[in-house]
Amino acid sequence: MHVVTESDAASGALFARNAYNTEFPGRVAFFDVDDPGRSVGGDRAEFLGRNGSPRAPAAMGRTHLSGRVGAGLDPCAALQMTVELADGDDREVVFRLGLGRDVTDATGLVQRFRGNVAAADVLAKVRGHWQRTLGSVQVTTPDPAVNVLANGWLMYQTIACRFWARSGYYQSGGAFGFRDQLQDSMAMLHAAPDSARRQLLLCAAHQFPEGDVQHWWHPPQDRGVRTACSDDYLWLPLATARYVLATADTGVLDEMVGYIEGRPHHSCAGLRSQNRLTEYESC
Repeated sequence: MHVVTESDAASGALFARNAYNTEFPGRVAFFDVDDPGRSVGGDRAEFLGRNGSPRAPAAMGRTHLSGRVGAGLDPCAALQMTVELADGDDREVVFRLGLGRDVTDATGLVQRFRGNVAAADVLAKVRGHWQRTLGSVQVTTPDPAVNVLANGWLMYQTIACRFWARSGYYQSGGAFGFRDQLQDSMAMLHAAPDSARRQLLLCAAHQFPEGDVQHWWHPPQDRGVRTACSDDYLWLPLATARYVLATADTGVLDEMVGYIEGRPHHSCAGLRSQNRLTEYESC
């Protein structure tokens, strides 16, 4: 009920925002397609229809969407366009779904990636990134299924699902786990060493002066828990040692990081301390 939709006058894209989201109040989601004749809808109840379902929405029986958007609706994002093809014709249609920091950023992203050429270019860059990342380590075994898992799929899941989204099995809330993502980063040492390095410094900056750590925290406000779980302490020294051995980047040991402060055994946002120490000292 807090999601408000609108049709952006500048870009024509469908925008949605939630001002009641305390951590991302200004973010604007967008949905767009390259067709000036498209119609939009932001009311899920109207789109599905009475007794309707996603398998057979009422909107599919209409020539265009109503354009109903705004507050107080059962919100959704729907775009409808018409494609006419003669025998032997083909046409590529590009839909864009994304998120901007604010309405200006969202409008800029919509304009930046409009057109098939822009979409194809950025898609090629994404594919190139994953080919380089997932191709950094390749193994060959007598079992083709093991090869498929080892040469791309498992590393992709580690990075995209565990490390970025923090939505893997058992950890589905999106929070950083001090132990969890350090474990994940060690699997990425050869595929994504820069990400592993950043994770070392991020975790070092979530320690308390007393020596314990924030067991997990939600960015950007870093709300989390201080539990004094003892197994957390083991992973920063191990992950740091593994990183230095794999990359020979001893400079990470001299990077300066700050403490956080908070009440023992309580949920806390991790107030930043003025005290700073090196990554080596954090270990």
